[in-house]
Amino acid sequence: MRSPLAVGLALLLCGMAPSSQEGPPDKHIREFSQDGWTVQTDVSGKGAVLCAWTLYDTMAIIGETCHRNRDAALREELRDGVGRIENFIMANSRTPVSRQGLDDARRQRRAELDRGLCRQRDAVEMYRALREQGPEAVRSNIDDLLSIPREPVMNPCL
Repeated sequence: MRSPLAVGLALLLCGMAPSSQEGPPDKHIREFSQDGWTVQTDVSGKGAVLCAWTLYDTMAIIGETCHRNRDAALREELRDGVGRIENFIMANSRTPVSRQGLDDARRQRRAELDRGLCRQRDAVEMYRALREQGPEAVRSNIDDLLSIPREPVMNPCL
């Protein structure tokens, strides 16, 4: 089940849009309409950019909050990668997305994360997996994610 934050971000950042939305078709995105909404799904094989942005930013928050005095290279790569994803979102969104809108969404995500984040097993395990892969793998994965210009959408997401 998706969290209210994920649903809100999807609505805010083009994961779902009113079905009257106009724009050129994107061969990497499939759309279907239901109840007056258009659901967009990434079929590029690279991944849903908004989903990845949410996950990588959450991992960056975990690094800053729970691993402040270690993993400097990984924390820096996560910050850089999140910035690159945000630039991609602004450049490729059919509906204009501003830096302010992205910053507001990030602030909302931070506010909704539980103070006990560092004790949340799934979050800690996800961060640990990134640490084991190393910063170079994070950079490579984000490079691959962003290698095809396309509409940033939320689906499919974990």
